[in-house]
Amino acid sequence: MDIVITAILAFFIHLAPIALKLKLDSLYHLNSSSLITLAAIVLLQMALLALPGKTWRMLATAILLPLILSTILNFLSLAIFASPISLSGVVSILQSNPAEALEFTETYKSRILLTLALSLTLSLSLLYFYWKSRVQTSYRLSAALLAGGLILSIPLLAKAMESPKLAAWDLHEVVYADRLLTSLLRYRGQMIAWNQERARWQNRGDVATGLELKRVDAAKLAPLVIVIIGESTTRNHFGLYGYPRNTTPKLEQMRDDLIVFDDVITPTAHTIPAVMGALCSEKLKAGEINCNAATMIDIARGAGYKVSWISNQTQIGFDDSSIVHLGKSADKAIFVNQDVSSAGEADRNVSLDAKVLAPLKSIIANVEKSGEKNMVFIHLMGAHFTYEKRYPDAQAIFGSSDRIELAEGIKDPEAQSMINHYDNAIAYQDELLAEIFGAVKESSKEAVSLYFSDHGEEVFASKNFHGHSDDNLTPAMSEVPFILSFSDSYRKAHGKDLEILKSYSDRPFITSQLTPSLSNLLGLRYKSLDETKSLFSAAFEPELRKTAKGTYEPKAKPQLGQR
Repeated sequence: MDIVITAILAFFIHLAPIALKLKLDSLYHLNSSSLITLAAIVLLQMALLALPGKTWRMLATAILLPLILSTILNFLSLAIFASPISLSGVVSILQSNPAEALEFTETYKSRILLTLALSLTLSLSLLYFYWKSRVQTSYRLSAALLAGGLILSIPLLAKAMESPKLAAWDLHEVVYADRLLTSLLRYRGQMIAWNQERARWQNRGDVATGLELKRVDAAKLAPLVIVIIGESTTRNHFGLYGYPRNTTPKLEQMRDDLIVFDDVITPTAHTIPAVMGALCSEKLKAGEINCNAATMIDIARGAGYKVSWISNQTQIGFDDSSIVHLGKSADKAIFVNQDVSSAGEADRNVSLDAKVLAPLKSIIANVEKSGEKNMVFIHLMGAHFTYEKRYPDAQAIFGSSDRIELAEGIKDPEAQSMINHYDNAIAYQDELLAEIFGAVKESSKEAVSLYFSDHGEEVFASKNFHGHSDDNLTPAMSEVPFILSFSDSYRKAHGKDLEILKSYSDRPFITSQLTPSLSNLLGLRYKSLDETKSLFSAAFEPELRKTAKGTYEPKAKPQLGQR
């Protein structure tokens, strides 16, 4: 076979995705060990392709096909997320359902179609020339390439003997077929863990009995507590937090009635570990999604609350998520979104977050009438893409004529449109939150409401990218809004306490410590509660905040301004 075609095939399979990754991410650098590993892999691939004869050719083709498929899939991942395939990407794909997949395809259809067209054309052409080319017997060429590959593999083998993990990392960084295979294997492990989690939720019993739960300050135990969990909402697009566009006019009007915490982050850009971590009484380990301790729902029930879970995210998918089990552990679970997509819709018949208002107001009315304590968790769709489906057309504030100054290096032609849609979604959230906070304020009972988002969203703030991914984590994905509101009756009874809470608004905090903080705010203590981790405690001690990409370090963000 022509050695040129052999080299081109090897390049396409192993080098082309890496070249694209280097182009997309200037921070991505290969060390010398990785480069040697890459050269060895390419030579070994060429040795296989250079073998003559029909039998060898069929074997080589059988190996080539999955390798080329892996390359195409990695090209798609790089084109959409600026990152090769990883476990988080596989989870996102396999945990979706057909309607959500359709919406995702609509969002990135131009990138998907272009990438598929180019990669399929090249790969099929190369396979055709490989199969049709007439070659002389070339065992010598194959043996020479094999020898070269084995010689270059010696450093990798030596490194493997010293540190298998480091050697595996070198391989993982340059062989993207390995990324796909290992991600699928890890996903299988996750599925086993998730099935175990499902069984655990079904058989966990009353975990609150081991909490040694105490009411140390009964006066703080408000009869009505509402916890609002946003979705894909970065505080960097809230006018309330200094964003130049007026995306939150209603919240700004009631700012004097709110406590706005301005230095809160989330440890991950994925919903399941973010929400589970926030509502677990024990801090989850890195990469963990299972809460093996009591949740805030268990603590609330142990303190005498009737617990309700209202969600605009559906419970239907390829596999029930841990959050669905968490919600169903409440006394009453209400899923207002009955569509088949966890993104809420397959067409313009969207499930808007305003659907949560009716059941919430019913619960508030019941609390005021019956006097029973109730804690309500509300899980929103928030600003999850597709952004234009998160608000009604009639409430679009920013249109095609509205432009905002982009950060240096942002060249995506869709950036202005996507930012407008996202800001409209935030403006819709502003109206919803203002209505909930207003209902809390007017309640005749002492009431507390807390709003935060599971994670943020990158919308062309620092990268040519919109979305969220731990593999491509940016500050906008970590930095989330965190807001407290209270009823007038609560303010009257706890005015001095609220002044103290306001003085805490600039504390650096991470949402994985939400449960001890909320418990502390309500005057509750349990066995493992550490007041130094409570945002609302005088004993609070800031900790080194860890995200999926390491230690969080606030950086100067691009200043966006309207043109």
